[in-house]
Amino acid sequence: MTYKALTGRLDVSAHRYDEIGLCIYCGTTGSKENRLTLEHVIPSGLGGTLTLPKASCEECNRFTQFCEDRVLHGMLNPIRAALGARGKRRKKKRASAFPIAFEGNNVSEDIPLERYPLSLTMPVFERPGFLVGRKRANDEPMLDKVWTWFAPDAEAQAQRLIQERGVSKLEITHQLHIPEFIKFLAKVAHSFAVAERVKFQPVLTNLIRSPRDAAVKDALHYIGIAEEPAGGFPLYEPGQGGHRLAQMTYSNKNDTSFTFFSVHIQFFRILRSPTYEVIIGSIGATI
Repeated sequence: MTYKALTGRLDVSAHRYDEIGLCIYCGTTGSKENRLTLEHVIPSGLGGTLTLPKASCEECNRFTQFCEDRVLHGMLNPIRAALGARGKRRKKKRASAFPIAFEGNNVSEDIPLERYPLSLTMPVFERPGFLVGRKRANDEPMLDKVWTWFAPDAEAQAQRLIQERGVSKLEITHQLHIPEFIKFLAKVAHSFAVAERVKFQPVLTNLIRSPRDAAVKDALHYIGIAEEPAGGFPLYEPGQGGHRLAQMTYSNKNDTSFTFFSVHIQFFRILRSPTYEVIIGSIGATI
């Protein structure tokens, strides 16, 4: 099966922003040992076309690259392959088979893309705690809900594999990597707002720069799902328009004494996947 119906571009045209001249995450102006590099707001591996020159130092780039790799080559890898999406390292061979665990088999088996029951699973968090007045929690974020899309032939592909191996069930084994996905959302939202020259006091830079596998406690005070529409998030139906991969918007909301800013992010919007809301910072108060 081909997936031409899913291909598309960002909802914004390819654009190279004006040079920043300092790291948007730590503030350094760079040095011979820690040069400033080009920053993609959304990774090129997701079709990202918005770039910000001299905006991320090499040290911070290592933090963001690790999270991007975990997300792109984990939960999003099969659908990226189906779409033909490729990252900056084009010489690296694109994955063409993906692991599935069959009942009674302790070892996963790699199944070629053309026979793989394609799906996309995205985390569904609560609304950002800041927006709903939820008490700040010093706990690791827990995931109790996901949104999943299945390709039209996914069930048939799964049944064929089950029958061939004489088992009763199979399990798709790629991981969601929730902490890295949360940091990834923070990085995309923060860099987009800076690129658009939004003036704000940032609240996410410590999270973005936290070491790999570091805790992301309290992150859901600022990051969560956008307000869910009545009836829940609808699934994609073949023939519907809007062939786009991602959409980003930012907005400001006024309180009585200060203004805060949020960015809405939706990946694979043609599938009507969840929209995330990320609080990036404020003016006039610490949030």
